[in-house]
Amino acid sequence: MCSFMAVDLNGDHTIEPCELRTLLWLTEGVEPTKQRAQSELKAMDINSDGTITMLEWIKYLATVDPVVSSEP
Repeated sequence: MCSFMAVDLNGDHTIEPCELRTLLWLTEGVEPTKQRAQSELKAMDINSDGTITMLEWIKYLATVDPVVSSEP
């Protein structure tokens, strides 16, 4: 959760699209494209308000990746 708080530059306790790109970069080590960040935003943004709350971030992280979970 430290990464979430570190990229919440304006301190509003939500992650906006520009902050999300940085958050993905920090957690994955690879700079995401703007298109990837937009796609991830849509997947994470449960209430469709255009931002990510910490709860939405946690739920996203807890989601099982079908590709990873199907590997032996």
